Amino acid sequence: VRATGYCNCAACSGPGHPHTASGTVPKQGRTIAVDRRKIPFGSKVEIKGHMYRAEDCGSAIKGNRIDIYFASHQSASRFGVKYLTIKVYKKK
Repeated sequence: VRATGYCNCAACSGPGHPHTASGTVPKQGRTIAVDRRKIPFGSKVEIKGHMYRAEDCGSAIKGNRIDIYFASHQSASRFGVKYLTIKVYKKK
């Protein structure tokens, strides 16, 4: 997948978005944004041995693309763009 980073700032998420699309408070090391047609909310996603949870979506997150949540804009920008292999454990 094509992976990018994002945070809750206006540049990444638009103004006034303290919660994810699924209603949770995003947390670094847990929250990722996904295309819900590919990965349902609540699914676990393994990335480089670490488990994340599909909790958010975004207008640019379509198909084989994910956005990994970071607590700061600097950290999200530093992540850049990476192409990663992931393993999805879909929520039933």
